[in-house]
Amino acid sequence: MQKDMDKIIIIIYINLMSFILQKHIMKQISIMTFALVLILCTVLLLIQSLRLLDLTLNHGINLRTLLTLTGLTIPKFFTFVAPIALFIAIIYCYYRLIDDQEITIMQAIGYKQSHIMRPAFYCSMMIMLLLYLCTLLINPLTDRHYRTHLLLARSQLVTNLLKAGQFTDINEHLTIYVREKLGDTGLRGIFIHDRRIPANPTTIVAEEGAIEDIDGEFRFIVKNGSQQVNRDGQFHFLTFEHYTVSIEKTQQSLDDYWFEPNERTTHELLFPNQNDPLYIQARGEYWKELHSRLSKPIFAFLAAMMAIWAISKTSYDRVSLSRYHIYIATLGLVFSQGILLILLSIITQTPILAPLIYIIPAILITSCLISINNIGRVKKNKRNHATKSYLSLPSTKAAS
Repeated sequence: MQKDMDKIIIIIYINLMSFILQKHIMKQISIMTFALVLILCTVLLLIQSLRLLDLTLNHGINLRTLLTLTGLTIPKFFTFVAPIALFIAIIYCYYRLIDDQEITIMQAIGYKQSHIMRPAFYCSMMIMLLLYLCTLLINPLTDRHYRTHLLLARSQLVTNLLKAGQFTDINEHLTIYVREKLGDTGLRGIFIHDRRIPANPTTIVAEEGAIEDIDGEFRFIVKNGSQQVNRDGQFHFLTFEHYTVSIEKTQQSLDDYWFEPNERTTHELLFPNQNDPLYIQARGEYWKELHSRLSKPIFAFLAAMMAIWAISKTSYDRVSLSRYHIYIATLGLVFSQGILLILLSIITQTPILAPLIYIIPAILITSCLISINNIGRVKKNKRNHATKSYLSLPSTKAAS
């Protein structure tokens, strides 16, 4: 009875230690992955901000809109950098464990190769699920909101371009001067020079007015002013109490805007409007976007499996620590991403090849898992052989 209790206690202790060690490795991989994602996303956000900064400096878009547009790109950046960050984190964390002899100690107390690599597998699964959440749900919504905010921001350019006390060229044919701006749309002391009809340039001077936006078409409503028109070399004057100056519709209405496939929800990609002529023209792009959302997390999991394979192939001896397999895994990561991009571009015209997007990573992931399992058995046999040789050494000496 006492022996059975001792066995139970030992089993509980071993399982508890296994849980603690795996939690320790998972924590290191998770922290490293989060740090790398944060760094890479920050770099990409800075690059994106420089592109959007032009709207603020040259077109008067406010800082709040700029921050909103920048923030809406974070999920897409996360989808891009997460596989790379996870790949680097797995290799870095396990290399540090090898260098500190922690994995050697784990093997010495009986841990299998699969137990040591299990935390990386769990982290890979979590990242894959997060990527599915981003690609299938979050990214389409943020892309649509990004496009909506960008259209609205651009639709406000005329209002934001006008600066009090400055001549502003709305386009190459229209120049406007306002002495004072009242709120967002109110104007006072207005001068408009209209050259859209080269034969009859028009100059309008008014005491006050306002700007209206009707379905993307801007109109200057001016009051208490005069109009001067040059016709055939003669000037014609006209005074008015109320006059409207229209600007050509330069921005597309949100109701009329056709959202791109990456800006559509997954439900819209699965069940599109078959009667939409624009959908008929872009049917291949719909399929490409749908398969891209479904396959990117799988290829991220494949990248993690390549990192685990590279670590498994590495000797756990610090003296013989080699980076050869890391280079192979890195090339495999680049190659797999290239294959994904090529296949996505091909299925736009040849949808029948779409299953290859899932067959190729499935074969590679299975190969990595089989290789990792075989490597664990080989290393275990080597350790057992070395142990037997060491134990037989004293008896050999005694016999001699």
